[in-house]
Amino acid sequence: MSAAWVAAAVRARGLLHRTFGPDRIRQLEAAPTLGDAIAVLAESSYGRYVHRGMSLAEAERAIDATVLWHLRILAGWGPALSATSLRLLAGDFEIRNIEDLLLRFAGEGVEPPFELGALALSWSRLATAGSAGQLRQRLAASSWGDPGGNDLGTVRFTLRLVWASHLADHLPFLRPLAASAVGLAVARASTAGVGLEGRALDLARRLTGPGLSIAELTTGGGLAEPGPALQGAQDTAPSDRLWVAEVAWWSQMEAIGSAFAAASNPSESMVVGVVLLLAVDAWKVRRALQVVAAQGASPEVINALA
Repeated sequence: MSAAWVAAAVRARGLLHRTFGPDRIRQLEAAPTLGDAIAVLAESSYGRYVHRGMSLAEAERAIDATVLWHLRILAGWGPALSATSLRLLAGDFEIRNIEDLLLRFAGEGVEPPFELGALALSWSRLATAGSAGQLRQRLAASSWGDPGGNDLGTVRFTLRLVWASHLADHLPFLRPLAASAVGLAVARASTAGVGLEGRALDLARRLTGPGLSIAELTTGGGLAEPGPALQGAQDTAPSDRLWVAEVAWWSQMEAIGSAFAAASNPSESMVVGVVLLLAVDAWKVRRALQVVAAQGASPEVINALA
């Protein structure tokens, strides 16, 4: 283990102490108004990006930006070039930047891209694409590969499958989580009416089994070990099934992250475990804000996870 990873592990443990945790999450849910809840966040470790007076959407994005900032901090302490593991974990933010770029090409207003810095995989070249067609060409020449189309749905779901595949290849201890991410991505695609074929289907089957059909992937087939993302959701409506899948996936991430973060010796996997827990905490905080914004609608899921 390099001295750089030891330093990153020490810094990671410090960041973990800044998470909200179950008690503060429940207190956040009990805030009288969304403005009050956001004001609490503005005075917390999320306050670098979360500010009073933000809308729900603005606050949610700011919460995510905080996770990315913590990732960049750890990358600064870690090995040169930010280490493959941390760059891969930041892949979700690069995908979201790509999605926003496609939305901008379609004439929609979007927020400024997430600042990836040294954690960027291919964003510096992708960011200057002038059209959806040019973006697809640049994706094809990058580590993301050709998404098989330039529409938002195809790009969104194919890149998430590519990301899961890369995580499984380079961080084999995260393969169970990556496999469940595939099931979740396919469920989202099915709910959105996006058909998966060609490369996207090959990627899905690569992690979940070559004999699986789209229907089996959507209902969680092949994801029995460990912590299936969609287990038990087959008999519910598509939107409810997707919600169950998302909650189960985040719960699985928390369990895996907790196991690695609890390691007694500093290591790369320990740092990765902390990053997973930082992401889970951010997810719970976002859900708590949504509960407050909905005037107390169904907090049971968050409480169960806490």
